[in-house]
Amino acid sequence: MTPSDPNATRDGAYPIGHPIASSTKPPLTSENRPIAAGHYEAYRQTCIEQDRHGAFPLVVWSITHPDPAKAERRRQALADAIAADRTLTAALFRIVAPDALLPLIGNGGAV
Repeated sequence: MTPSDPNATRDGAYPIGHPIASSTKPPLTSENRPIAAGHYEAYRQTCIEQDRHGAFPLVVWSITHPDPAKAERRRQALADAIAADRTLTAALFRIVAPDALLPLIGNGGAV
């Protein structure tokens, strides 16, 4: 798909900071499958946002925990689960620590 919106990324997702790119849904997992990610992917496949806006918004999860090592393990586990799930478009998702959120937005979602 080639997005018609010049603000969209090459994979058809809106960059972070775009008005329709915000969500506060947490990543839920069951049997190591990122359920929330599956919902976003299923919705992306309807092409509703692509038809309306020319692209689909990026999905960003900012994961924290009082124990920094546990937070990093959780971020890595979610990233690994998304990468391993062949039904998901991994380029659609960004998983960051809270202190990496503003730099990610500043870079338009580029990793």
